[in-house]
Amino acid sequence: MRFNLVVFASVLSFFLTSASRHHERESGKCCKRTMKGKEHLHPLHKEYQKHQVSPEQQHEIDSILPKAFDWCAQGFCTPSWNQHIPQYCGSCFLHGALSAAQDRIKISHAQKGFTGADVMLGRQSFLNCAPGHNISNGCDGGEGIDVWTFMDKFGLPDETCLPYNATDHTKFTWTNGTCPPEGYCMNCMYTPESPKVPLCFPVTKMVRYRAKSYGNIIGEHAMMKELLNGPITCGIACSDGFSYNYSAGIFNDTTGFMDLDHDVEIVGWGEENGVKYWHIRNSWGSYWGENGFFKIVRGINNLGIESDCTYVVPDVSDEDLVWSETPAYGGSVWGIRPFSESAKANPSVNDTLDITSGPGTSKPTIVPFTTETPTLPPYTTITPTQKPTSALPTIQKTQNKTPAPTKVIAPSQETTTKATDSVVQTDTIAEAMSMSTTVNASMPLLVCLVLLSLTVAAALFVRISMPPARRRMYDQLS
Repeated sequence: MRFNLVVFASVLSFFLTSASRHHERESGKCCKRTMKGKEHLHPLHKEYQKHQVSPEQQHEIDSILPKAFDWCAQGFCTPSWNQHIPQYCGSCFLHGALSAAQDRIKISHAQKGFTGADVMLGRQSFLNCAPGHNISNGCDGGEGIDVWTFMDKFGLPDETCLPYNATDHTKFTWTNGTCPPEGYCMNCMYTPESPKVPLCFPVTKMVRYRAKSYGNIIGEHAMMKELLNGPITCGIACSDGFSYNYSAGIFNDTTGFMDLDHDVEIVGWGEENGVKYWHIRNSWGSYWGENGFFKIVRGINNLGIESDCTYVVPDVSDEDLVWSETPAYGGSVWGIRPFSESAKANPSVNDTLDITSGPGTSKPTIVPFTTETPTLPPYTTITPTQKPTSALPTIQKTQNKTPAPTKVIAPSQETTTKATDSVVQTDTIAEAMSMSTTVNASMPLLVCLVLLSLTVAAALFVRISMPPARRRMYDQLS
C-alpha cells in the first residue's frame, strides 16, 4: 500500500508540474508580442529564405559596411527601461519600438546641433489610449508596427505627461476602455482658482512626436544598411536558455527555436574572435544580461532575429514650433499655448480630442487633490461618473518558448506612410487586469488535480486513523 501511494504521489506531482509549465507558456513569460486570438501580424520569418544575401551584397557587407558599428558606443542611446515593473505587462513591442524611436530622435537632435535633454516617449499614454483605437491590445500584446501606426495617426507625448505604471486601457471601466482626457497627459498642482487645494486636470496641448515613415526589413544585409540611419526594432524567439541562462557573451541558440514572442532594439553589430554578432537592447532592466543589453550571433537568423524587423523615421516638427529662437508656442502648467502671431499659421499643436473624443464623451470634471492615497496613483483625477471616450493616431517606416540548449560563445565587450497632424491625451493610474484570461484557461485541469490530491490525502488519513489490526488487513487487501 505504501509503495502504491508513493507511485500515485509521484504521478500527481508530474501532472501538477506539467500544468504549471503549461500555464507559464500560455501566460507569456517573455512578452505577449502577438495579440491573443490573432495570428501573428507579420510572420516574415517564413519569408527569410527569400532574403538571403547575394554574392554582391556579401561583397558590400565585407568591403563597404564597417566591421563594427554601434550607436550606443557613439553616445546616442537613451536610458534603458524595464517593462515588468511595478507589475507584469506584456508591452515588449512598445518598449522595443519606443527605444529605437527615441534613440533616432537623439540622433536627429545631434544633427541639428541640439544638446538638450533626452526625449523619453510616453509609454503609458500609448497603453492607455492605443487599444481604444484598435491599435494593439495594451499589456496583452501587440507589434512594433502598432506603435508606428499610433504615432503616425495621433503622435505621442514624452513621458513627463504620465509615469509608466504597467497598466493599460482596461482600468478605464467607466469609459469601457476608451481613453479619457487624463489618460493621455495630465498635471496636478495649485492654480489661481484653487490656491489652497491642488487640482489634477488633463493637459490637452503638448509637443507630440510623430512618424514620417516606417516599414519592415528582413535579413542581415538590409538590417545593417538601415542601422546606419538609426536603431531598429526586431522580433526574437525567447527560448528558455535565452530567458533564464544568458548572462554575458555572444548567445547562440542550437535548438532552431523560432517562435517569435518578444521585441527588442538592435543598436549595432560587431565581430569578436571571428564570430559576427548583433548588439541588442532588451527591456528587462539593466540588471539583466550585459547592463540590459546582449549579443547574439549574426547572419544565421538565430532565434529568428533577422526575420521580422521594423524601422521608423520620427517627425519632431512640433518641437520647432516651441523650441526655435522665435517660437510660435510657449509652455504653461496647462500645456502648450500660442506665444506669437505665427501660431495662427501653424495650428499643429491642437487639443487631444482626436484621441479621447467619441460617442458618449462628456467633458471631464476637474477634481481637487485629496489626502486619501489610492493604490495608483497618489492623487485623484477625473470623477468616475463622467464618461469620456477616445480615438488613436498613425505612424511611419522602420524596420515563444521551449527549453533550449544554448551555447555562449565568448564574454563580450562589446512601405512608407505620411504622418497626420493630430493630438493625443491624458492618463489616470489604476490596477492592471491582464492575467485573468490565461489563468481561466488552465482552471479546469488545475481543479481536477486539486480534487485528486484531496482524495489521496483523505485515503491516507483514513488509513492512519485505523487500529493496527484493521490497518494490516487494509494493507493486505490493497
